Amino acid sequence: MNISTVARNRAVLIFIAITSCWLAFTATSCISQDEGFVNIADGRHDISLSGTNPVTIEFEASSDWYARTYYNETSSSDNTEEQRWLNVTPLSGTANDTYITIMATSPNYTGIDKTARVEIKLPGGAGAIINVTHPAVAKPRNLASITRSMAGGTIAGPTLLSFQYTEGSDGEAIVTSFSSGTGSSATTYSATTGSSSGEIIMRTGTTESSLPISMLNERIYEYSDAVWSFSDVNSGIVLNTSTVSFSFNYDSSEDKLLKQITRNETITMDDGELLNPERLVTETYNYTYDDFLRIDSLCHITTYNQNTAEPVSDTVSYKLFYPNDGTLQSNTLTANIVDMLLFPELQGSPFYTTTGFSTLGLTGTMQTSFPASAKVEAKIHSEEGLAIMWPETYLYIYQMSGTELSSMSVRMTYPDAATSNVLTTFSYEED
Repeated sequence: MNISTVARNRAVLIFIAITSCWLAFTATSCISQDEGFVNIADGRHDISLSGTNPVTIEFEASSDWYARTYYNETSSSDNTEEQRWLNVTPLSGTANDTYITIMATSPNYTGIDKTARVEIKLPGGAGAIINVTHPAVAKPRNLASITRSMAGGTIAGPTLLSFQYTEGSDGEAIVTSFSSGTGSSATTYSATTGSSSGEIIMRTGTTESSLPISMLNERIYEYSDAVWSFSDVNSGIVLNTSTVSFSFNYDSSEDKLLKQITRNETITMDDGELLNPERLVTETYNYTYDDFLRIDSLCHITTYNQNTAEPVSDTVSYKLFYPNDGTLQSNTLTANIVDMLLFPELQGSPFYTTTGFSTLGLTGTMQTSFPASAKVEAKIHSEEGLAIMWPETYLYIYQMSGTELSSMSVRMTYPDAATSNVLTTFSYEED
């Protein structure tokens, strides 16, 4: 072997050695400096969900992080919204904000366990995986009807609702229509929906009318210029007439939670008297949610425009409180009527107030559990508002029959210590 060959081989070995050291150094640097860490407590890498009850996972992260969900099973639908059954919140955070809440968006009635994995990851760096199982449970009986009554006052809205269903692709019952009232005076409400528009259909006996609605992201967006007339039950004489419109706003999260309802009403006849000028009333309902997709609070603002220089506004805020002992009362009802149960005085004829939209699933937002109580704060300035006795507190009491909710009472306490009670009883379809 000549000198040049030896020198050349030595140079190659030196290059390989240097290259190997550089690669080793680079790899070590990426692990220690660039990748960072996400540490989940032992025993929390594999979790099993119960119904729609949430599970909170705490962890350590060295820097900003984000969470992503991957579903293990396949679906016949290409629609990611239909495939999605898990909620993870928040979807991102900082090194000082290190927890996520994982919950199923609905009970699993498919007959097979659902599985998914949630990855908590640093941008371009390390990550950790949580394996999630949602066991299948027996499908409850469908809610056939609810009956409402009130002691100590007059109930607002329908006293009897009955429901009709179809079965969804995942085995969950979907309300296709509901009826308010009984006999020949009962009105049946149903909806047909498309990507950008739909229609609410109302049938009483042989009489049918409809309301065109606008749709956005598979949710109701608005309806406008619906004329509502209310007649005396005995004489049939029209006593009240108004034109009503609604608009709905949702947040930008995966769940597209309902954030605000705006209701505009132009009253042309009140108690049989034609109004000149017409009276304008604007109502807004602002929803706030906690990390468990539950309604945390509701703010109801009513503005009366009497065609004066300054409109008059009333604000009533409802703060909900949930059990803090870990025993969350899951909502297993097969019709989304929770708003009507929680806020009975805000309800009226379906689609004239806020009663019917969630029942037919038009808003998409589901309330996953029931509160134990609520506190009310009323700031009233209008003549209309001052004529109403507003409650200060609500107490919610639930009676169960096995896994089914058999009755619910809402006890309202007023500033003068007077009380009223709304009782709702539930009946279910036979197997």
